[in-house]
Amino acid sequence: MSFETPAALWGLGALLLLALFSLWRQAAVRTVVPSLSLWKKIPERNPPIRALRRPAWRWELLCIAVAIAAAVAGMAGPYVELDRPKPRKLGIVIDTSARMRDRLGRLVERARELAKDDDATYYAADPSPRKERDPGKFRIVDVHVDTAPLLAVARAENERVLLVSDRAAAGVDAELVQGPAGNVGIVEFAASDGEIFARIANHGAARKVSATLSVDGRPRALEIDLPAGERGWWEKGDFSRAMSVELALKTADGFATDDVAGASRFEAVETAVSVKGLGSPLTRRAIAAVPGVVLRDAGAAVAVGVDEEPGPAAFRVKLHVPVTPR
Repeated sequence: MSFETPAALWGLGALLLLALFSLWRQAAVRTVVPSLSLWKKIPERNPPIRALRRPAWRWELLCIAVAIAAAVAGMAGPYVELDRPKPRKLGIVIDTSARMRDRLGRLVERARELAKDDDATYYAADPSPRKERDPGKFRIVDVHVDTAPLLAVARAENERVLLVSDRAAAGVDAELVQGPAGNVGIVEFAASDGEIFARIANHGAARKVSATLSVDGRPRALEIDLPAGERGWWEKGDFSRAMSVELALKTADGFATDDVAGASRFEAVETAVSVKGLGSPLTRRAIAAVPGVVLRDAGAAVAVGVDEEPGPAAFRVKLHVPVTPR
């Protein structure tokens, strides 16, 4: 232990003065006594002579001594010097995306190395987001993991946040763990009615890669120039009628999981409805106006009967129209 102002410790000399004051004898006071018989009844005002050799210690003196010592210690400013910094609350987000499959061991080892002097909590999604004190409990999933929600939770709970991945995220420290030398893979893929986009990572030297773009099963050969690092690739066109698109790279590397990516369009869900006993064309028009409803005479999932028994279906509804409707 050290002190910021060691000279303040001289203030402890006040304890010596306190001890001296506790020996102070009161001066004699002249008292007029009308009778010698009352002399013995007058209380002794001065301590006996032996008090100079053995002072009587009292609780009030002890409290005053403790208060003086505490005040002096506060002015001296004690502090403790440590050989290593105080552990910080560190949040480490581990990317468990499919492209990291062959690097999970290195991810865990690197995360433990970074947190050896800190109070670390580890965050990952496999596939549900969760946190652990031991990163060895995480596993790789077969999809791309969005680390943004994990980073938000880690920021809220820790003093410092670190991302362990092969891609840096904006606004956060990242420890990059590269893939196998020479590996090429798709790290992001998206498709819309007017464009197909892919982000391709190249962990080796700049090269050309053969690729195949398939739209509804119709393939088309491509040549893509890849610099070292990452690049964005896109194809513009009218894909509004396409039900599926796929981009496949011919890399011949040792990790094929990230060589193919695709997207599929989901058709609108339709419900077949049969209607019997129409009393007014407006009823049929009203049912047909419901989004996703297709009117059919047979094979319907929902059957509606207006003042009549509905046809066969898994769900049957009978509507009664009053004689004099409002």
